[in-house]
Amino acid sequence: MMVDLDLSSLNVAVIGAGAVAARKIARFDALPRRLFIVSPEISRELLFQVGRLLEDYDPEVIKGVDAIGCADQILLLIQGNLEDNSKDIELRFGPIEIRLGEYNEGDLDGIDYVVVCTDKHELNDSITKAALSGKVLVNNTSDFRSSTVRNVAVRALENFSVGVSSHRPVPAVSDWVCDGLVRSMDPSLDKFIEACASIRETLKMEKVSLSRGAWSRVLESGAFDFMKMGETDLAISEIYKCLS
Repeated sequence: MMVDLDLSSLNVAVIGAGAVAARKIARFDALPRRLFIVSPEISRELLFQVGRLLEDYDPEVIKGVDAIGCADQILLLIQGNLEDNSKDIELRFGPIEIRLGEYNEGDLDGIDYVVVCTDKHELNDSITKAALSGKVLVNNTSDFRSSTVRNVAVRALENFSVGVSSHRPVPAVSDWVCDGLVRSMDPSLDKFIEACASIRETLKMEKVSLSRGAWSRVLESGAFDFMKMGETDLAISEIYKCLS
């Protein structure tokens, strides 16, 4: 069963900061309420994703630079701290915290969802067990069978999203299938969903109660065909007719 997590309401930890961690964060469609990243080393690819999230959060946090510039700025800060012989480097950018150091017990305190992606399988398994015992949602990238959350390929369109899971740890396959589905979709579908959502909100405000199977009648009607022909007014009229 696919579940769409609202990351903006969750405290998220990413343990590990290499290429896998960067790919995981790249799939975040929103900045978590708190994003805590822990790793002895951090890749530029991951810092680019941090910059991408910060661009949408508050440009002032990164002084108006783009995601690439943000990654470079963070690298300079890290290098400056390394020259000061700091044991663990801790940086904060808005709701994003980065600690260059080893994972410690207690790092999952207050965390709702953790992505475990170090290059040490035994450490990943240990963190996963700690997460499960603390009832924290976990995505263990080295063993999908122990995960309570599995990432799926998602493509967000304007009014809906398409998600695909291969049921196996082969992200490229899921991405390929998902992209193929999106390419095969009629471009009118997004506009049709927008019209349905707008009508639903209008009827809700007017406190109109719909009969059972009302939306099924809409989908079985010719409303979508009208939309594909560019006859938006006729499509909307047909939708209202089915819902009345």
